[in-house]
Amino acid sequence: MIRNRLLILAIGSNSHSWNNVRHAKRLIQQSFPSLVVYSTTILTEPIGIGGKNFRNCLATMTTDLSLEEVTQRIKRIEAECGNTAEKRTRNIIEMDIDILLHAGQRHHQADWQRPYIRQLMRELLPEDLITE
Repeated sequence: MIRNRLLILAIGSNSHSWNNVRHAKRLIQQSFPSLVVYSTTILTEPIGIGGKNFRNCLATMTTDLSLEEVTQRIKRIEAECGNTAEKRTRNIIEMDIDILLHAGQRHHQADWQRPYIRQLMRELLPEDLITE
């Protein structure tokens, strides 16, 4: 069983982004029992899609949940924020939450190299955890 391992989430929205990020933060806090620490929230240009700029932040916490359990909770939060596959086809991202780190395992490797992710990571983690 995984015990209190670091979980890092990337949170982003390009539609009603101020409200959606605030709503997602509330839902994350309700869905994960540990203390959640957030980075600042910044605006970034979209990467790989058209549409409006994104509002992004990171969330860190510890968890003993499996990757599957975390993924299920995140998908529920995205849906509660109004995210749908149909909207995504039109580059409308109400909420996108990606797991960057779970139980020592990195996910979304390309995201770790993005300047805004690295900038936000520096607020939350020691440099050696970011560059490993």
